[in-house]
Amino acid sequence: MDETIIRSIHRVNQICSGLEEDLLAVEMPLAIESEGRVILRTLCTPTMIGELVAGALYTEGIIGAPGDIHSMIIETKPDELRAIVGLSRKGQCMLASLDHARDVDTTRLFLPERPVPPEAIFSPSMLNTMMRTMEGKQSVFPKTGATHSAALFDSHGFMLSHAEDLGRHNALDKAFGAAFADGRACKASVAMVTSRISYEVCRKAVAARLRCLAGISAATSMAVDWAERHDLTLVGRLRAGRMNVYSHPRRLRLQDDTQVALKNGVA
Repeated sequence: MDETIIRSIHRVNQICSGLEEDLLAVEMPLAIESEGRVILRTLCTPTMIGELVAGALYTEGIIGAPGDIHSMIIETKPDELRAIVGLSRKGQCMLASLDHARDVDTTRLFLPERPVPPEAIFSPSMLNTMMRTMEGKQSVFPKTGATHSAALFDSHGFMLSHAEDLGRHNALDKAFGAAFADGRACKASVAMVTSRISYEVCRKAVAARLRCLAGISAATSMAVDWAERHDLTLVGRLRAGRMNVYSHPRRLRLQDDTQVALKNGVA
């Protein structure tokens, strides 16, 4: 399906108004089903649906390898999308475990058993370069002003995947799904987002065992709490060499290492 649609609007300014055509981002409901039941509903941009489904299942801890998805059927209707997913026995067990965890405590973060990536150090200039790289890949936002963007990078700053969506968490799921399909999700160390850093975005980064999550906007209190608790370096208001580091600043190194040590209370 198309990601944009042309609609007539009334353009109004202080002097006059007129009827014009405008390009809007398309929004569609999506239901993800498995084992005869709906496991996730969301509103999304109707592109990269396979990646969105895989990424959502990955960041929820239901799947860990491409082989955990045996089949995927995507049904497209005029007013909705439906993804029917066949999971491996391991995926079915993980889904059942997730259900049990949520039954016990609906606020619990379900952490799948995944290898922890090597420790990494990032400079402010490196993070800014990653952000510019991601922004340079945007195609829908410049035309509509309505989408969020997300990208995954390895510890050296190489971009592994990129995606756009109306939902900030969907954009991140699509990025994970794209990297997951290529077998590169396990190499991801940093996620960049063009949105505020909310709990739901932070939770996905933690579940994927990332080292750093950075965004253009500010972080919420719950996101900072979770990042601090789960050893995630959280960076907000990343723009033009400036940033707010909310948690675990040890992974950020300036040119003057002594200054970093003093700021972190080491020296």
